[in-house]
Amino acid sequence: MSKWFNITNSAAGSAVIDIFDEIGYFGISAKDFVNQLRLTTGLTSLTLNIDSPGGSVDDGLTIYDAIKALGVPVTSNVTGTAASMASVIMLAADKITIAENGRVMIHRVSGGVVGNPDDVAAAAAVMKQFEDRIIEIYMARTGKDETTIRDLMKAEIGTWFFGQEAVDAGFADEVTPGVQAKAFQPNWMKNFTMLPVALFDMPTNAKPTAHSPKNMKALLALASLVGLSLNGDETEDQLCAAIAAHKPTPPKMELNVEDPETKAHFQKLVDEATASLKTEVTNLTALIKNGAAGAAGAGAPVTAGAPAPEAPTMSRKAFNALSHAERNAFMATNGKLSND
Repeated sequence: MSKWFNITNSAAGSAVIDIFDEIGYFGISAKDFVNQLRLTTGLTSLTLNIDSPGGSVDDGLTIYDAIKALGVPVTSNVTGTAASMASVIMLAADKITIAENGRVMIHRVSGGVVGNPDDVAAAAAVMKQFEDRIIEIYMARTGKDETTIRDLMKAEIGTWFFGQEAVDAGFADEVTPGVQAKAFQPNWMKNFTMLPVALFDMPTNAKPTAHSPKNMKALLALASLVGLSLNGDETEDQLCAAIAAHKPTPPKMELNVEDPETKAHFQKLVDEATASLKTEVTNLTALIKNGAAGAAGAGAPVTAGAPAPEAPTMSRKAFNALSHAERNAFMATNGKLSND
């Protein structure tokens, strides 16, 4: 089971928490986090090292509240990315530092539900409650008003703050000089609809060569589609080379017309088509010779070249005495009525 956090005692009375993956997934919940945090008794200080794309809102708020409830000095170090719920957990600290090219991202709460209109409305109400709570946390830390925060969260790709920008916006206290942030992990791209190009153009210890997040995302999808096995840290150039080298052999199609089974199959198709054609010819011949009524079976067929039979005659009085079915049968023979 993969684990997205690690809690260690670094010295007497102090502990370090590393959050280096998606929050609340892999079957490990905020409950596991809080239970492990409680084992670090006698704390006098806590350090959070964060490089995370975010994750579960419910788990993230639970972790934020648990850290705040410790009542000890807390320092957050953004060593790479503090996006989405990671940016909320980051704010549980009294002091926040960020690497020179570290990044903080805030955006709106998102989620999904399947159900009737009442289910959808209930889910929307819960998402709004979560979002309102997060906005309160952002406002308290940055000093910005609600409208400003909401506008920042509504940006199409969220709002990203790089290094000093995070300090200027009130999300961090200081930039750690000379410290390069961890590169953005390509396998986190699935969590974002769009990403800023600057995320890939900045100098890092392991800089991706990709110049377009859209290209990178498309390449990852293509690599997955063709069945390539990836490590998750490939650059755009490496992905392109791997995809180009992956040339699956198309299935070989051969048809042996001398094969008895193949011959029998084709002969069956020919016989069926011939029988169908013969039936159509017979029906058309009957239609031409006998007319619509004769072709349907009413009256005797007319022999080709023979004179047409004389139409029967019946008095109107006799005709009126017939049943409905008998009248129809008489008229089908093109019978004539007399006034006798």
